[in-house]
Amino acid sequence: MSYLRLFKSCLTNLNVNSHHCNRYIVNTSSSTHRIYNNFTHSYSNSNRHFISLSNKSKGENNSNSNNNKDNNNDSNENNNKSDNTQKKKNLIIYGVLGLTVGVSAAGLSLFWSVNNNSYSIEKICIEQLSQEKIKYRSTWQNEFWIWLLKQSIFFGIRSGRGNSSNTSGSANNDNSSSSTTTTDYTLHYQLLLNKVVELMECTKSLKSRTLLIEMLELLVEKDRVSIPLLIADKRSRITLEKLTDSLASISQDEPALDNQLANTLGRLISKDKRYRQIVVQKFGFTNLSTLLPFSSLLKQEITQYLSELNVNYQTENKDGLFELIDSIFIHKTHIPSNRDTVIINNLSIFIANLSFYTMNSTNSIFNVLSKMLNYTDVYGKSFTSIQIKSNIANALVNLSNQNDENRQSIIVDEGWLERLNDWVNQTVPSSLGNETVKNEKDRELLQNLQLSSLIALANLLSMNTKKTESIWKSISPLNVLLIAKETTFNSSKHQSLRLLSNLSAYVNNDTNLLYTKLNNDGLSSLIELILKLDQYSKRYISRTVANMARDKNVTQQLLLKDNWNKIISLSSENDREIIRNLSRIIANIAFNDSEKLILNRSIYPLLIKWSKSPDDFIRANSIRTKMSIATPNQKIPKYAEGIYLLYPTDEDHQIDFDIVFIHGVTGHPFSTWWTTPPSSSATPELVVAGNTNNNNNNNNNNSLPTSIVEATSSICWPQKWIPEDLANVRVISVGYDIFLSQWGGGTATPLFDQSQAILENLTLAGVGTRPLILVTHSFGGLVAKQMLKLANDDPQHYGQLRDNTKAVVFYSTPHYGAKLASYAHTLDHVLRTTSAISDLLPSSQHVDLLTRQFPTFAGNVATLCFGETDEICFLNNNICLLIVDQESANPKFIGDQHQFKVLKGDHRTVCKPIDRNDEKYTLLIDFIKKIIKETDTTIK
Repeated sequence: MSYLRLFKSCLTNLNVNSHHCNRYIVNTSSSTHRIYNNFTHSYSNSNRHFISLSNKSKGENNSNSNNNKDNNNDSNENNNKSDNTQKKKNLIIYGVLGLTVGVSAAGLSLFWSVNNNSYSIEKICIEQLSQEKIKYRSTWQNEFWIWLLKQSIFFGIRSGRGNSSNTSGSANNDNSSSSTTTTDYTLHYQLLLNKVVELMECTKSLKSRTLLIEMLELLVEKDRVSIPLLIADKRSRITLEKLTDSLASISQDEPALDNQLANTLGRLISKDKRYRQIVVQKFGFTNLSTLLPFSSLLKQEITQYLSELNVNYQTENKDGLFELIDSIFIHKTHIPSNRDTVIINNLSIFIANLSFYTMNSTNSIFNVLSKMLNYTDVYGKSFTSIQIKSNIANALVNLSNQNDENRQSIIVDEGWLERLNDWVNQTVPSSLGNETVKNEKDRELLQNLQLSSLIALANLLSMNTKKTESIWKSISPLNVLLIAKETTFNSSKHQSLRLLSNLSAYVNNDTNLLYTKLNNDGLSSLIELILKLDQYSKRYISRTVANMARDKNVTQQLLLKDNWNKIISLSSENDREIIRNLSRIIANIAFNDSEKLILNRSIYPLLIKWSKSPDDFIRANSIRTKMSIATPNQKIPKYAEGIYLLYPTDEDHQIDFDIVFIHGVTGHPFSTWWTTPPSSSATPELVVAGNTNNNNNNNNNNSLPTSIVEATSSICWPQKWIPEDLANVRVISVGYDIFLSQWGGGTATPLFDQSQAILENLTLAGVGTRPLILVTHSFGGLVAKQMLKLANDDPQHYGQLRDNTKAVVFYSTPHYGAKLASYAHTLDHVLRTTSAISDLLPSSQHVDLLTRQFPTFAGNVATLCFGETDEICFLNNNICLLIVDQESANPKFIGDQHQFKVLKGDHRTVCKPIDRNDEKYTLLIDFIKKIIKETDTTIK
């Protein structure tokens, strides 16, 4: 029997007292189980045992050899070749003994020194590790074979197996049975990987799994098994997926292997980024979160996967996502290093993307942002630190742009507001050489950080809540104006002007708060930019000036020659929004100081041109201006901003009756009352008018979105149809988003503040001096009821309006609080509309009380209430809701003067008739005619 066959036989029959094995092993081990225990000793102990056992074996064999020499002296002396063969025998025997007692290094080295067929041991082990044989062996025996296979692979790799030099050498070796090519090695390693996968599925002991993971690392080291090739090949990919399944199962069953498994998994993923998807799919976020603290490489790969993930509204709901993110900040086996900066940067990109879609994980998002910010403080002004801060600021942009009062409160209360202001006020050098800016990339990062901070602050000021005053006071308008004047970064210039525009929307006791900070010099500097900047910048400047022009003190400055000439130069701009803002500026000046405005002849051609404009907003402001100029010495009628005269447009028209239209809180004085084009099922108000909710628009103004203005197929039906069906009426539309900028105070609710401001402005316009009908939509109905209650409570100032109010029409008004609260919550978290909805109604009890008391404070007022039938769908039709159901739309007032009708349409289209024969209009006009007839007014 050849010695190779003897060696194989010994290994194959390790658990049996084989005759061949006993001949060499009987004196070295009393039992096979003791042999197994020996091979688990440390490497150094194994070498020591090997030397001792080898010497003992050599002595015994020499003794046997001497006896044989006495008996066979003549034959041995005549055969020198036999001596050489005996030496080889001894070497192989020593190798067998070494392997048997677990001395891997010495045994395998000796074996390969005699036989260069390096596949042999692996093939033996693979054969012995078949599933059939594994079943009938004890656990320790299977562990031995796995260990032996791993050791064989290790020493094969250490000896250079698979290298081109080794391959050529092998071909020239006399003892080599065949030439071994690189392709042979690749196929052999693939075979070994398949065996590892198979063993992972069928072995459950801790030692076996530990050895298999070590074996896996050896195989993928230096791409001996190529992960990219495995992924590319469909059949091999299945093997890779099975391997990942097994690793995931091990991570769940064996916490003791987390450290080893994490490092191995990190190396595997680093071989091909496509493997990240397989790992995340098989392991899941929860399982991975237990591994990440053990390996910075695995953290880097997983965060890179997150940074490239296509985030959507479902992402935040994935199981274990935030548990995974929290684990990134835990270090169990390594200290923070340069790799961690890459990890945190990857994570900051993902959080910035996720924050745009988050709906239910606000607190978790802010918690992660705080951890990342604390990390950047360690690295100061390094390149990566600024990059991470910029991503944090981007996340705050998204969180602040979703009009959520809770998020606004967190930003203010947890110190984010101070951070944003610090990032805005930092100096971004115009040239290189600054100690903190070494190259162009550094400066670009600082610019992006400043830009994102400007956008976030502007977003925060796009809604009015209890925190708005704190936000406003934290900002330095002069610093923001300086950025607009000096920055060379156009986006920062635009956003700084946008921030000033939002700041200008806030007033206190008719005093513009921005003007109190800028003073006359700052106002002049702002107006001077009109001549220097681009059209986009002029939009924000004109909007800022229009907001400030409501202040009488500002009006006086605007009428100064230098300022006026720059302002009036805007009339040459071919931009609809700029012209709207200019019309607001002039209308506000006329309201405050019409006598001086009359002296500026340049306005008359503009007023004539604007009175024929197809833009409702521009036309309405020209009418406001003309009415103020025509009655300079009269106290009434004066049309303040937000009170728009739709008909008549001249002061000589006889008026016997007033009809006032009030939109919902996210509506608009014109587009809410547009007709629905018969050729389209869509409504022009699919985008909430006056509230476009993007980074480049200020929501605190009454300008129309371009998409709405250009929908020329629709008309403002109160302006067009009412005068044609009713004689001697005045039609007014109220726009009250602008009044959201008033500071709230005391215990008064926003509904109270809104209604009070509208009531005062309607009184200035002469509303209440003649019979009055209010036509409302949605929350506008609540405003109307609150107005009537205020008028009833203060008869000295508003008694005439209270007595002359004859009827109120409610289009889909939510009269009862339970449904109303649900509506507000829906809009706040799904539609992403202004937080004024939730601010408007702080408690459902107040709304219920207002509805129950209505017959008391408005007992002589007739009502016509309309309900809706259709749902509105959002988020690509993923969410469909009936905004105000019939139970809430019907106040159930008792009496013949109260009516309730259900109209076909959803919440937006319920007040948008297709034509004059639509029941949405015919029911209304018949009701109004009836009320007018009952008050003895002439009917056309």
